[in-house]
Amino acid sequence: MFALEQAQAQFNIKSYIITSIIGGLVTSIIFSLIISAFTKSKTKLT
Repeated sequence: MFALEQAQAQFNIKSYIITSIIGGLVTSIIFSLIISAFTKSKTKLT
């Protein structure tokens, strides 16, 4: 019974790590696209 609880805890930690890594990558890509759009629009205006 203890091994089952330990396995479930490890799986939850792994899934949380994977989710946070993917979420961080997606957030950084979106943030970079927004910044590049702003810098391109500023260079076109000037």
